[in-house]
Amino acid sequence: MKPALRKGSLHSGWSSTFPFTLTTSLIITLSTISLPASQVVAYGYNMGVAPVLTNAVAVGVVGYSLASLRDDTTVAQWGNGETDPGVSNLVAIATGWPVGLGLRADGSVTGWSTYYIGDYYGVITNYRSDLTNAVALAVGFNAGYAVRADGTVAAWGNNDYQQLNVPEGLSNVVEIAAAVDGSTTLALCADGTIMEWGYNGTNSHPELSNVVAVATAGAFMNAAIHFDGSVTVWPTDNFYPLPDNLTNIVAASGGGNIVFLRNNGAVVPWGCECHSDFTSISNLTDVAALAGGGGDGYNLNIFLLDYTNPPPVLAAEMSNHLPRLRLTGLRFHNYVLEESADLSSPANWTFKQNLVLPASAEFAVDLHPAADGNARFYRARLMP
Repeated sequence: MKPALRKGSLHSGWSSTFPFTLTTSLIITLSTISLPASQVVAYGYNMGVAPVLTNAVAVGVVGYSLASLRDDTTVAQWGNGETDPGVSNLVAIATGWPVGLGLRADGSVTGWSTYYIGDYYGVITNYRSDLTNAVALAVGFNAGYAVRADGTVAAWGNNDYQQLNVPEGLSNVVEIAAAVDGSTTLALCADGTIMEWGYNGTNSHPELSNVVAVATAGAFMNAAIHFDGSVTVWPTDNFYPLPDNLTNIVAASGGGNIVFLRNNGAVVPWGCECHSDFTSISNLTDVAALAGGGGDGYNLNIFLLDYTNPPPVLAAEMSNHLPRLRLTGLRFHNYVLEESADLSSPANWTFKQNLVLPASAEFAVDLHPAADGNARFYRARLMP
């Protein structure tokens, strides 16, 4: 990765026809700069003693066990008699019931399971034959999902709740959230809209916009996190009172319950406590990522603390006489591209699009000149 300017403005020098400005951040080279050691904490039933993990980069819940991706590309798994599954060369993981899926740097997929269930419904082995160039994965109830680099979705495994019935024409997807009970699947699209399908049919949710993250704990608990940190949940007649402090939310994960992550590293739980220890969860600080799972009264929640990803870098170039943004960052991670015409207030930043970096670790976005002829500023935000 090439070094870039410290946070500030970079003027393109193009003619006034295409006034254009970038705000950029300092990027570090992982091979020469040491990142702070990470820490993993978890709450749930019969997990056993958590291993000492100082090199975790992602966390997940596989069945009734816990998992973490290490920075050496291997997976740690523990709780309820589980041991490390022996998978490696992974750059990202997705977990659910009762399997985990791993993404390799070349966009291929592998998987592992729990010792007491195995490869049920062929989620680990029966990938779609047309599955290539995956950039994001999800696991539901005995079902697997992959987002391809072209924004289309592949689904395989159990279809008892119509969770494999991907809506026709669905495209520009960057993220999938799948319920551990199989009832609900949510797709987040680049334009900030979402699509839902499964037990309750297909719904495009036209009332939702500028969504940057989604989570589901089943047909009765779904959440969309908006660009401004606000949250929309549905259906409105849920069984559990909604927390009153759902502000500045940047991420969420669903299992038997939903846990939200605030931009200050604090966690807000919602739903059934069910052995999850909401008091301890609510007191966590410096959380960088989170995952939920379990169910049937035995919910599990796991958190990655004290971990810092390198910031993304934006560069400007010309393509066919039009300005183009090129984002360099972490492969297979989600980013939000933001735009502003006036830097006098943080409130002036607006949502432009969601994106996920493919295997090349770069993503190009073509821009059209502003109708008013004024300068525009851009920045990218890495989603937890």
